[in-house]
Parts: sequence; structure tokens; C-alpha cells
Amino acid sequence: MLSFALALLAAQAAPQDPLAVTPRVVSAAELRGRGFDASWEFPRHRSDGTPYPGVEFEEAIFALARKPILLAQNGQPELWLGDLVRQMQAGGWTKDTSKRVLAQIEDKVPEKDEARLRHLLSAWDLYGRKWNPRSSGQRHGMHFGKQWKFGKNDWAEAKADREVEQIAQIVLADLAAIKQAEADYDSYWSHRKHDWERIEVDLNSALQQRDEEGRLIAASLDIDFEFDLPFPFSTAEFHLHTLNRLLEDGRPALFLHGTGSDLHWLAGYDVYEPIRDRDGAWVGTLMVRVFGLDLDGIPDGRGDRHDNLRGQYGNLRRDAEALFARRKAAQADLQLAPYRGWIPDYPIRDGRRD
Repeated sequence: MLSFALALLAAQAAPQDPLAVTPRVVSAAELRGRGFDASWEFPRHRSDGTPYPGVEFEEAIFALARKPILLAQNGQPELWLGDLVRQMQAGGWTKDTSKRVLAQIEDKVPEKDEARLRHLLSAWDLYGRKWNPRSSGQRHGMHFGKQWKFGKNDWAEAKADREVEQIAQIVLADLAAIKQAEADYDSYWSHRKHDWERIEVDLNSALQQRDEEGRLIAASLDIDFEFDLPFPFSTAEFHLHTLNRLLEDGRPALFLHGTGSDLHWLAGYDVYEPIRDRDGAWVGTLMVRVFGLDLDGIPDGRGDRHDNLRGQYGNLRRDAEALFARRKAAQADLQLAPYRGWIPDYPIRDGRRD
């Protein structure tokens, strides 16, 4: 496993990259004390152990990848999500391909699952030259769950509107490519329809925790963002705290928390599930983000949050898939990052423009 991590870093690292950020390995106590405070973590369960709606959404989405979509019957084999994704890949993720693939499950699965699959497998605009994450009429390959709201006394960090959004998407890349795309802040400047004015990594904030075998099990990083706002407003800025860590069952997760005078609150988390076909072969990754955001003194409704999430997730998907395709082309025997037990190593690149 460690050899995979070292090989991956060697393949990813650019020699003498002036934007490269070197993390420092610290203890768990220092990572929490100097990095991401435990109180900032978006809660997945209430104090009595019952799950918040975000966990219920996550489980409903991941169930699509954990069991067959259709059972074997009338001489036809089981149909898994990975089989549907392979058909989409073969057809180039076009509108016609989506219609043909989705026809196989029409009226054969629960109504809610059919809607989820229809959204996840309809991404023809995402891959087009005119993709616009701010267009609710385009097909982005994303499923938005039902909005929910923290109670007034549920979590001290959720302030003002306390509304939470949920989104899921398929990414044709492994967790290593996703993490690399996520941490390449310089690439954010090339994202479609971005509003960034400033992206600067806090160079002293890159902290890592490793286990006895040297595998990455937690990492924190802080980034300063400034972004443009529509007229008559100017810009807003915030300090984003990020934490990659393992959940109790060993699954990697990303936690986000924002601070700054322009925010009432910003927080969320990402979780991941491998997608496999009926033969158990890996096909891609299913991602879920649970996220809340409310800017101070600036009107921002659900449509604005959806625009924001489509931009974040769609650009991440495009970047991660491009990185994975290059790695796949360069490695005769492609090694996939795991989804349990440790976090794949990934390079960090600053986004500052001097």
C-alpha cells in the first residue's frame, strides 16, 4: 500500500513546481489543535446517535452502488450501476445514450431511485463546450436531494438560515485523482464560470497525520478565497478550513468549514463510494456532498447555492477525470486508490497570483 502512495506521488509531482506546498507531518493532537478544530466538523449524527438527513441521503445514494439495480431474471444477468456507467462511457455520455440506458430501468425500480439514476446518468451538457453550471436547464449529471434545516439549537456553527443542500454525482476517476484535483488550487482559475478574485493557500497550514506504516490518515489545510459578487455588491472573502480524515468505518471523508466577516456560516462534507459492475470490476466513484452556506448581508437563495454547488462539483469532476485519464495512459498496470483504511497521497498546489 505504501508503495502505491509513493508511486502515485512520484507520478503526480512536478519537478521544482513553484506552486507546490509541502505539508508537515504532526500528531493527531497538533493537527486538531493547530489545524481543523473538532467543533467545526459538520455533524452527521445527533447527540442521541440518530442520523441527520444528510446521512440518510448518503445511504440512499450509495445503495445504488452497493446492490444490483435490477436482479437477474428471464435469462438476463444482474444489472449494477457500474454496468449502466460502462454503457454511458461507450456511448459518449450523449443525450441519446442516456435515453437508451435509462430505458432499461424505466418503471422497474422505485420511483425515487429512478429519478436519482436519471439525474446521475444525464450529463451531456457537462461534457459540452457550452457547459454552464449556472444554468438549471442544462444536464450536469448531478442529483440534488431534498433541502433540510438544522434546528436552532442543533449545532452552534449553523447560523442565520441554517439550510442544508445535498448533491450527488458520478466521477469516472478514483479517489487519488479526485483528491489531486481538489488540492490543485491553481487549476481553479481555469474553472468554468468561476468568480474568484483571490485564492491563496496558507503555506503554514498544511498538516498531515500518518499511521505506523506511513499511510496518510488525516490532513488539514487552510485557504483564503475572495470572489466577485453580482451588482451592486463588490466582493466577499472567507478563510476555508479543510480536513481529510477517516470516518469510524474507515472511509475517507472531506470536511469543510469557513470563517470570515462575510459569512454567517459555511460548512459541509464529502463522502465517496466505489462503483462496480456485475463482475466486481471498478468503474468509477459516487460522490455525495452535504453543504450549508449563508453570506452575511447578501441575498443568496437556494438557486444561488445550487449554482455554486454545480460549479464546484462539475469542475471537480472534469478535472479529476482528466487527471485519471492521463495517469491511466501512463501506467500499464494501473493501481487504484483504496476507499477504506487510508487516504491516497496527493500534491497540493497554491493558487496565488503575484
